[in-house]
Amino acid sequence: MVGRLPAELRGAAVVFDTGWTAHWGSDRYLRHPFLSGETCRELVTLGVGLVGTDALNVDDTAGGSGHAHWTLLGADVLIVENLANPDQLVPGRRYRFAFAPLLLPGVDGSPVRAFAWQE
Repeated sequence: MVGRLPAELRGAAVVFDTGWTAHWGSDRYLRHPFLSGETCRELVTLGVGLVGTDALNVDDTAGGSGHAHWTLLGADVLIVENLANPDQLVPGRRYRFAFAPLLLPGVDGSPVRAFAWQE
């Protein structure tokens, strides 16, 4: 279960550092951690605006689930996956984020250049 976010963090980005970056380039990377239905519902209830993860996907790609995408995107919560080096962010510190996507007509996602800086 996700801890309660203070009201001033509504609309905030929540970034999960699962340590999965260490498996980049290996077959194990494809069997990644993912968000449970309960966690997704809690994030929506808390009013977050964006969920990011260093894993390949917020859903279980090995098991074929789609609940995280349906729950989060259905509540207008943006998703950023496959982030590099979230371990460089200090837990508990507030950061500003920018996620700059490519303009790719006719698709519903894009690679991004992700930036984070301390407030």
